[in-house]
Amino acid sequence: MTVPEEARVAAIDNRLAAAANPLRSIARGSVWTIATRWCLRGIGLINTVVLARLLSPGDFGIVAMAIVAWGFVQVFSDTGQTLAVIRHPDPTRGHFDTAWTMSVVTGVIVALILVAVAPLAGQYFHEPRVVPIIRFIALAPLIEGFANVGAVAGFRRSLQFHKDFSVSVISKFSTVVMAVLLALVWRNYWVLAIAIVCGRIAMVIASYCMASYRPRFRLTKWRELWSYSVWIQIAAIGQFVSEQTDQVIVGRLVGAFEMGAYNVAADLAAAPTEELVIPIARATFPVYATLVHEPARLAQSYLSVLSLTAVIGLSAGFGVALVARDLVTVVLGAKWLAAAPLISWLAVSGGLLGVARSVNAVLTVTGNARLNAMRFWAFAALLIPAAIGGGLGWGAEGVAAARTVVTAMFVPIMFYSLTRVIPVAWRDIVSCIWRPGLAVIAMVVAISALRMEMPPTVILRLFCTIVLGAAAFTISLLLFWFCAGRPPGAERMALERVRGAVRAIRTRIKRLRVSRVLPLKIPR
Repeated sequence: MTVPEEARVAAIDNRLAAAANPLRSIARGSVWTIATRWCLRGIGLINTVVLARLLSPGDFGIVAMAIVAWGFVQVFSDTGQTLAVIRHPDPTRGHFDTAWTMSVVTGVIVALILVAVAPLAGQYFHEPRVVPIIRFIALAPLIEGFANVGAVAGFRRSLQFHKDFSVSVISKFSTVVMAVLLALVWRNYWVLAIAIVCGRIAMVIASYCMASYRPRFRLTKWRELWSYSVWIQIAAIGQFVSEQTDQVIVGRLVGAFEMGAYNVAADLAAAPTEELVIPIARATFPVYATLVHEPARLAQSYLSVLSLTAVIGLSAGFGVALVARDLVTVVLGAKWLAAAPLISWLAVSGGLLGVARSVNAVLTVTGNARLNAMRFWAFAALLIPAAIGGGLGWGAEGVAAARTVVTAMFVPIMFYSLTRVIPVAWRDIVSCIWRPGLAVIAMVVAISALRMEMPPTVILRLFCTIVLGAAAFTISLLLFWFCAGRPPGAERMALERVRGAVRAIRTRIKRLRVSRVLPLKIPR
């Protein structure tokens, strides 16, 4: 028995369109995934701002410790079955059912392990309050394992990102509403844990309401899915270690208060970059899958994406670093000022990583998950000793600085792994990066030169700094683009979008004028 015929037809039509015009499909998918991430981040930002004023950094730190423990267990059981189904050229019902069954089994295993390791996490962090939180949060992976695979994998595979958008927003909105309501009457770290579990319940319910597919317990295709996803799992473990090592070290060395500040700082610092770059990467994966047997077209599509992510990553990362102190004061309040220097370091790290993040999708879709896994583990091997040394010498800020330095060192290695997989030369990569790189330097110089002239009011100063930085970056970027002979890239795509919008506005105005004048010219 196959996947419902209407879903298969939609998937085939959309994937054929993606193969015919990959950039347009990436753009359309990116719009929906960016909308998803922005809605989620916007809701999450409201949640953070409200809860930061109701709860203390220590409260955030305790829950952050529990989430790190959850992620550590989860990553060891993540078999990558969802990506395997998305990548499959023609999955049957057996593939979908097997992926769902593997998710259910995984959720049960993760929940049981979390309950068992909770005391060990409490001993590691020197925080006994984290033990009951971990055991309660164990309900989240258990519930999430039952999510409808027809929504989790089916929507992305058929490029129906608008439906994926709905499921994600419902889950996040439920989490935030529950957290804020509970925090208003019960100002305790437990509200964060309860909200997480409620969000997973809402996500599972939404997945069955949005998708007509009804999975069944079946493991007939587990060997096929596992053969692809085993290196996905190893890469996921390496990615978790590389992304969470700094928070684990901060929690161990300096305690719950500093870990809460570090956790919130990392969230705010990465938000502008991740909410633009990650959606693009999410949209590119199914499109790249249609070009996997056409290396030249795949390389060209990747370079277009790299040009866009370089503009976004560098401008957002360095821009947030420049306004970190004012941003913390306005968004979180004075009691969170200890997070400001952390945000400056972590924003730069996030911007640099955002430039090269698109490499992950190419390595995975071309079947080079092993190379991807080795790259994550190499990054973790560099970060662990650097973060420990930075933490022992300078505390949380030393850990943040260590992450930034290691990231800057590792970006060329990420691009080197890419050149071994698709026909992309170093000069192609540099041609996509040098213009936004110089534009960032111009932005930093402009803000530094006029900082003393900014208004004394914090909110007004933050607004003026953002406007000045955006203007300096945009003007410099376009100037360098013209000097380079207006090559294909993010600048051309942006100008084409602007011209298209202007033409659409003009056409609408003309039609409006005609509709008003025409009745006067009709004889009686």
